[in-house]
Amino acid sequence: MRYTIVDFGAKYQYTHHLPLIKRFAEIIQGVDNTPILYLSKFANRSVCNTIPGVKKFILTDSIYGPTIQESFLRSSFLYIGGLVLKATTTDNILKRVYKYALTRKVKRELIALQQESNEEIFIIFPTMEPLGIYLARSLLNEQNSIYYKFRFRIVGGEKRGFLSSLDELTNFAKLTFSFSKQILVGYETKRYKRLLISNGFNYEVLRWSPWPPMAESNTTSKRLNSKIVLGFLGNAKKRKGFDSLPILFRLLCDGGLNFQAIIQPAIFEWESYKNTINKISKLFPSNIFITESELDLKQLLHYVSISNLLVLPYDKFSYSINASGLLYHGSDFKVPVITLEGVGFEDEINEFKIGIVASDLSDMAAKIMNIDKMNYDFETYNLARFQATINFILDN
Repeated sequence: MRYTIVDFGAKYQYTHHLPLIKRFAEIIQGVDNTPILYLSKFANRSVCNTIPGVKKFILTDSIYGPTIQESFLRSSFLYIGGLVLKATTTDNILKRVYKYALTRKVKRELIALQQESNEEIFIIFPTMEPLGIYLARSLLNEQNSIYYKFRFRIVGGEKRGFLSSLDELTNFAKLTFSFSKQILVGYETKRYKRLLISNGFNYEVLRWSPWPPMAESNTTSKRLNSKIVLGFLGNAKKRKGFDSLPILFRLLCDGGLNFQAIIQPAIFEWESYKNTINKISKLFPSNIFITESELDLKQLLHYVSISNLLVLPYDKFSYSINASGLLYHGSDFKVPVITLEGVGFEDEINEFKIGIVASDLSDMAAKIMNIDKMNYDFETYNLARFQATINFILDN
């Protein structure tokens, strides 16, 4: 069998795509099966150089597509599509035309790969999204469709971009019954699994698929100083609770905590962002350290490793089913997280003892001031994540 990884959105280093692709490729390479990676034509080549496997930069994504400087024609093609289709919530002929145009080349390559090798082709989508769904459906309509097996990790990408539709999930669910021997669907949290079943998915094809432990976590770093180091990492977003930081910092200062907060600023600002960043800079100048907005994986993991606690005051409605990349990175470095009740990864935190769940900001502040009294079990979680990944991407 031949293993391939297809990710249309793997372009920028500040997204989760490339680190996950790298780890998947390393695991596949470890069983003596060099993967073939189909990646964005406009991906960051320096980042991709560290990823093992045969890399083919042939994809164009509808979300992380080219800039005008990178490709005037493709950028214009996508811009026009966005203008025309962004308000449509159902699938239509024009959307299918765009999907066909953006998947045609990789489909042709996958068909050629199967014909030349005469082997089963495992196609892994680290992030399930409309183009990947269309590509799979198209290959399943081919004469030799039985030779293709698919692994989809579902993290909400199917809802993004102008090529998505409201019934994307429901329509895909039907495929999980029609092709149950060829499709596995990975979910990150128990709450996500329940959502998929409620949307009509065949529960027999569902598998737990968190991030596997990252190899980079073998490195160690020293803490910045004697202060409690709190990591507010991952680019700042409103739905990540960034605007709540002034309140949380005030509660910590009033409680007498000697802390240092490492803050990764926003790439895409919202209306209240500047007011919030200016407020914490003015009120807590000795307590904060602001990083660059764009961090490569090595830089991000350095800041994770020198933190005592990763603070994730996420909005429970925006993160009601999803996991968090920082949850995985924290566990790699044996750094706990603290978050609020109602987030999608609450069950995993409690089950594996890898962090703290607070009821509100006041409770969060109180528990931060008592983190040294908590016990954690990162080893069990990390082993479970690795085994789940093996079962998901390699089990035939």
